[in-house]
Amino acid sequence: MSYLKLDHLVGGYQRGVPVLNDYCLEVEKGELISLLGPSGCGKTTTLRMISGFLRPTSGKLILDGKDITAEQPNKRNIGLVFQSYALFPHLSVFRNVAFGLQMRHVARDEIAARVEKALAMTDLTGLESRLPSQLSGGQRQRVALSRAIVIEPSVLLLDEPLSNLDAKLRLQMRAELSRIQRALNITMIYVTHDQTEALSLSDRIVVMNRGNIDQIGVPEDIYQRPATPSVARFVGFDNQLEGRVRSINDQSVTVEIDGTPIVAKPHKLPGNLTAGSAVSLLFRPEDALLADREGENCLDASVLFGTFQGKSMQYLIKVADRDVAVVVAGPRRRADGDSVKLSLPAEGLIIEKKEQRL
Repeated sequence: MSYLKLDHLVGGYQRGVPVLNDYCLEVEKGELISLLGPSGCGKTTTLRMISGFLRPTSGKLILDGKDITAEQPNKRNIGLVFQSYALFPHLSVFRNVAFGLQMRHVARDEIAARVEKALAMTDLTGLESRLPSQLSGGQRQRVALSRAIVIEPSVLLLDEPLSNLDAKLRLQMRAELSRIQRALNITMIYVTHDQTEALSLSDRIVVMNRGNIDQIGVPEDIYQRPATPSVARFVGFDNQLEGRVRSINDQSVTVEIDGTPIVAKPHKLPGNLTAGSAVSLLFRPEDALLADREGENCLDASVLFGTFQGKSMQYLIKVADRDVAVVVAGPRRRADGDSVKLSLPAEGLIIEKKEQRL
């Protein structure tokens, strides 16, 4: 039996215009679930319904076997960590973290012990008397996390909590969040539009699109076997080439692009794909190769420009009237305007059938 169940939720912010429509999700106790998707897909709306700040027009929320659909937010024992931290600027670190316990009328001695434990867990011991303005961004984020975990929540919700931090701090905080979540065995739902965060943190990822769930799976499945083209685009299949299906068999599809046959062996084919169907081929920049001579699955291309990235080079190239990105290992630099061959990986291609316009 699932610990948290979102049972056919429907609702949004305008009457008759639902953001979520028949939304179903089950979360196990101690699981870390990430909601991944572009802005406006319903990630934050889902959190607001779980926390009680937005009431669904239909459907149920079940937490640990109890229907909490109609319960007020302060009765749900759910912790929240926001992108903006939402700390009280006039309160010390200690008093910010203690605030939720004070609202629950916890005894003073117990408050002191629990705050001390939460601050130690988040590496904030010794900063109890500082104000938020005297802290770094990473320290403020850890205060917000301490305030959320000190109440010992049934579920911890995090809404893009690392987006205000620089790249190095985001990496450190991802490690901290993972360590704390496992140490406390907290059921956590983490909202992000960053695929790297979702892949590195999650037990499972829920990829959302326009208020619906496109795919639920472990990070490896989401990354290696995206269920739809929209999921593929969100996990790095940034390049797109247009073509038309020449032939199909049990193992592969041959797509003609700019007069050249390209063999694709995707893990999943779109429905109703036939010879002559107009399609797009999607692929990751790091899965393609640049070559100097003709080979299998090669297209004529020219280098637009390249950027040095340390152990690799990233090129923008022109191929079949499209600009595509390619990441190549090694320091070799190709000159702008060089003629090259773009070699496409048969098993690294996603096929999207294009809708016919009447």
